[in-house]
Amino acid sequence: MTPGSGSSPSGTDRPVAITSSQKIEDVYDKFAAEVKKILPFDRIAISLLDFDSQTAVTQFDHGFPIESRRAGDRFPLAGSATAAMVAAGRGMVVPDLSLEQTETLCPGYLPFLRAGIRSTLLAPLVTEGRVLGVLVLASRTAGCYGPKETALAESVAAQIGGAISQSRLFVEHQRMADALRESEASLRSIFRVAPVGIGVVHNRVLSQVNERLCDMLGYSAEELEGRSARILYSSDEDFEFVGREKYLQIKARGTGSVETRWQRKKGEIIDVLLSSTPLDPADWSKGVTFTALDITASKQSEHERLRLEDRLRQAQKMEAIGTLAGGIAHDFNNILAAIIGFAELARIVSEGNAEARDHMTEVLRASFRARDLVRQILTFSRRTESEFAPVDVHLIVKEALKLLRATLPSTIELRHAVDNPGLVLGDPTQIHQIVMNLCANAYQAMPQGGTLEVTLAEASIDAS
Repeated sequence: MTPGSGSSPSGTDRPVAITSSQKIEDVYDKFAAEVKKILPFDRIAISLLDFDSQTAVTQFDHGFPIESRRAGDRFPLAGSATAAMVAAGRGMVVPDLSLEQTETLCPGYLPFLRAGIRSTLLAPLVTEGRVLGVLVLASRTAGCYGPKETALAESVAAQIGGAISQSRLFVEHQRMADALRESEASLRSIFRVAPVGIGVVHNRVLSQVNERLCDMLGYSAEELEGRSARILYSSDEDFEFVGREKYLQIKARGTGSVETRWQRKKGEIIDVLLSSTPLDPADWSKGVTFTALDITASKQSEHERLRLEDRLRQAQKMEAIGTLAGGIAHDFNNILAAIIGFAELARIVSEGNAEARDHMTEVLRASFRARDLVRQILTFSRRTESEFAPVDVHLIVKEALKLLRATLPSTIELRHAVDNPGLVLGDPTQIHQIVMNLCANAYQAMPQGGTLEVTLAEASIDAS
């Protein structure tokens, strides 16, 4: 095997017309036709090296076929002329060897001999000092290639290597461009159909908004894009607070999240959870993207939950008070029973003393009223039921006012206009307590004194 001299005889600089921006597979035939004009061959092939597997793959062949060297065939480097060329680092000519010599020196060359090849020229496809593959020219004529042809083949192979490298870069560029387009399309699709509001701001000016954000606020995209983000907020205070708070959060951990209030186009206020992150953490001027989630319903649910919890606590307190009041009322009932009993006995023994008898009558009347109040307490504690019966209301009101007069401050004048509207169905004790409570609330609202007037009259209510 004879390496080339590396000289560049006249004609070696003639360019081969290969467009590197095209896929290399599309220009192989054109390349073969151009090479045919400057170098003789019966067969031409290009193989690319795979050093990881120590093999080569035939990418292109033109001319008569050679076994295991057709396009797409993979063959081992070991024992091949290609391996010898790579080791030499330059173009080389395979001389006309006998079968025995080939089996000993280069067994990988046997398919060429069987195909009638008498001389072969190999030139490395080099780019940036790295061998990509091999250009193989084969002829059935012995002694077809020498130093001149080797130098010319090296020049051509260098052009082919550059074209292959450029083609690979072009393919990789196309792959990355396609991936970028797919990624952008996916992001646009996500941006468009996301179930949360999404937008982009530059210096707090809205540059992009999605459909969900528009639906949330009642604006069109044209009404929002290009406007200050202040249009979203219900007040200057909220606008400034969000800007300040998110700045601090993003500066500290790269993202910011804050609850705020936005104002819809028609004026309604909504609660929003706002999350933001810069498009480029190193340069915030490129913009900040944000997501907005309407949490109005959940906030209202939270308020309702707190309100119900408060009502439950109040109910539990009232239940405890009722239990305590019921126990006290029962004990007080026992005391009243003794008072009423002794008052009735005293009234009997004072038969001849009218004044004492009147006093005992008042004691009994007050005791009976106290017994009725105990019944009210028991009603409150749910230990007894109210007893409804026909009641002469004006008598109960007059009796309540008589008791009330003695408890009013001297600065309050009590006036009353009590008619006799007839009978009503009710609980006498509860009616009495209603009058007392109303009057007590009234005079407590008059710390400077005044006139407290009570009126009882019949009223007609229209059922419609």
